[in-house]
Amino acid sequence: MVDALFRLSEVSKETGKNPMEVVKLAMMLRILRNSLLQAGFLGLVAIFIFDGVWLWIALAIMLALILSFVRLAKLGATFRDKKE
Repeated sequence: MVDALFRLSEVSKETGKNPMEVVKLAMMLRILRNSLLQAGFLGLVAIFIFDGVWLWIALAIMLALILSFVRLAKLGATFRDKKE
């Protein structure tokens, strides 16, 4: 944890950005990665279990987009609430 905070401070100094912006960006990337992994895993499991490969591929892509947008919207609301 301390090592991660030290790297965060180094990145903030190198880029000249606010540390909170760097934290927000890191959280956004983590949310996107997790959403894509979860949707991909669900898509693969559904393809192997059920018929209709293209249906499940399309649903997995839609799920990846929806999960990402919903989670990013919640993150944005969290950061907006902190500023007020």
